[in-house]
Amino acid sequence: MFASLSAVQRATVSGIAALMFAVVAISAAVPVLPVA
Repeated sequence: MFASLSAVQRATVSGIAALMFAVVAISAAVPVLPVA
């Protein structure tokens, strides 16, 4: 039970990290789009 809970926690943390990375990448790419 604890193993599955930690697996869910790891998946949630990695998902949040990926979401934050996507937001940062998009916000960094937005000012470049009109120039390109």
